[in-house]
Amino acid sequence: EAGGGWRLQSGWRERRRLDTNEPPKRLTATFFHTDVNPADLLAEHGEPFDLSYREVLERAARYPQSANFRLLRHYHVTKPLSVLLLVVLGVPFVLRRRARSNFAGLGMAILLCVAYLIVDMTARHLGATGYLSPVLAAWLPAILAGSFGVVLFDAVDS
Repeated sequence: EAGGGWRLQSGWRERRRLDTNEPPKRLTATFFHTDVNPADLLAEHGEPFDLSYREVLERAARYPQSANFRLLRHYHVTKPLSVLLLVVLGVPFVLRRRARSNFAGLGMAILLCVAYLIVDMTARHLGATGYLSPVLAAWLPAILAGSFGVVLFDAVDS
């Protein structure tokens, strides 16, 4: 039992094989070697984006094949950055001095923030499912928003 694992008592074990229809077997006491600990199982039922950066780094090191933890590692850096990016995106609409009212500019800023959040959620989903590189999925919304924010700021009359 050295090396870590779980001792299961009075449990059921099911085998899922295509070539047989074997019923579940009754176990009296069995030890399963694994590196999965109770904290990992509890974290599975929680929201992975609620993990601290330290917890994400630990899990990314333990499960290097997991795209979700690689995504979370970068997402913890880009999430605080997104607050600044949303300000950079919204301020130019409020500062424009045109015939439109400030309420129209504020409405456009809110719509732009909603669009950013939709792009962010879509990129995260694509990164977590493997359709997009986890690094690209975490940084793409920030890069797009930052680029667009620079263009908007440049267009503001000074």
